Amino acid sequence: MAIFRTRGRPGKRCKAWPRLSTAAGADLVRELEVHKIELEMQHDELRRAQQALDVSLERYSDLFDLAPISYLTLSEHGRIIDVNQAAARLLGVAQTALAGAPFHGFVLGEDQDLFYLHCRQLFRTGVSQAFEVRLSLPDGRLLVAWTEMSAAQGGAGQPVCRAVLSDVSDRRGQEMQMRLQNQALNSTSSGILFADTLGKIERVNLAFTELTGYRAADVEGKNLSQVFSLPVTVSELREAALLADWEGEVSTCATDNSRRHRLKISPVKDRFGQNTHLIAVLEPPLRGGARPVAVEKPLPKPMVAPAAETKSVKRGRVLFREGDRPGQLYRVKSGWVKLSRASLKGRDLIVDVLFPGDYFDIQSLLDGQPSSYTASTLRYFPAEIDYLPCQTALDDPHVKSALQQQLVSRMRHQQEMMSALATFRVEERVRLALRILARRAGSREGAERIVPMPLTRHELGEMIGATAEATIRALSDMQRRGLVRWVGRDLVCSAVVLEDRALCIN
Repeated sequence: MAIFRTRGRPGKRCKAWPRLSTAAGADLVRELEVHKIELEMQHDELRRAQQALDVSLERYSDLFDLAPISYLTLSEHGRIIDVNQAAARLLGVAQTALAGAPFHGFVLGEDQDLFYLHCRQLFRTGVSQAFEVRLSLPDGRLLVAWTEMSAAQGGAGQPVCRAVLSDVSDRRGQEMQMRLQNQALNSTSSGILFADTLGKIERVNLAFTELTGYRAADVEGKNLSQVFSLPVTVSELREAALLADWEGEVSTCATDNSRRHRLKISPVKDRFGQNTHLIAVLEPPLRGGARPVAVEKPLPKPMVAPAAETKSVKRGRVLFREGDRPGQLYRVKSGWVKLSRASLKGRDLIVDVLFPGDYFDIQSLLDGQPSSYTASTLRYFPAEIDYLPCQTALDDPHVKSALQQQLVSRMRHQQEMMSALATFRVEERVRLALRILARRAGSREGAERIVPMPLTRHELGEMIGATAEATIRALSDMQRRGLVRWVGRDLVCSAVVLEDRALCIN
């Protein structure tokens, strides 16, 4: 048996290896060659798998980056980790510049609390969030984005947020346009109905129900011949109306057939010039075959004397503070004004919100004492204020009458709010505040009430004596249950919100 040496210290003996026979060496060579072939096959398989993974990664990267929907990945602290091209175009910023940027920097100041609460709820519970948020873009545009967020894990196992943004600004603008059209439709004194080209009635306005005595549910879905006694057949009327305007006298098919009206029917065409609908205008009842003559009502006398001075006040500015002696009467000409008092804890509590036409600092005018509240314009809205000297206000009977009415109204509102602060939960207080605002400046749209909401969530919380988080939570819960919905800056409330008898409000 031979002994082999390896490199090392001179004279050191190494382990002896037995000398292999020729047959054993050949077997070993064959085994090594087979093992080499197996390793090469495994290497080829791994290379093909790596190439497939690279192709798949590139495909999904392109699918993410080139998708028409705006995708973002946000960290737990709200910073942008990844963003696709559609989201970069939506935000108006280069894709490379968005990496690491705080997303809340694009969120409008009024919606910061709402965005923060949804993000915190997502990371705490893992429940997906969907909400509407307004974004302020670098070019000055205001964008309304429907946001859907879901929880996920990043590459290092850290929690991240997957967000999808959809621009709904046009949709909100269309909703506002439709709401304005509905208000204009219901404010006219002429009855208006819409029907398809076969004469089937699809919709009527409020004036139509008042003029004919029908309810909307009684006529919608019926044919014109079932509602009116027509001088021609429906087919003749339809053919004449589709070619040009048709006008004639009709009577309703009710028990009182003596109520005759003048009806004018016109065709409605689409962009291709095809007739799609008929629109009919119903004038008030005719008497003695003559059209009714409109009686012009006298204009109301101005509530502010000519001696008043009007000044423009920027948003968020203080007009006078608690304890000041202004020495004059104020009236809101345009915009909004809030009256607030400082609590013992240093927080501002809003005691009232004033709309155009409202007077304030009435108490100082009557008793000569310093003002008991601070008056300022709202955070995001400027205003125009009429300044009226005290003696002029006291000598004007119209102003004195308006002051008496407003004092009684404010006493009622403040008594309701004081009772609510002591006994009501936050949601009930929010409902009460919406009811008060609806009384002051609300409008009807069918069974719903449109309440203008100039206040931020923080200011609404100051009005009802609650934190901004509690107020946002209450509004979000009401919105999820379908009781309220936002349309621009207006809050559309269902009848349940404003007429809940549990509030015990007359």
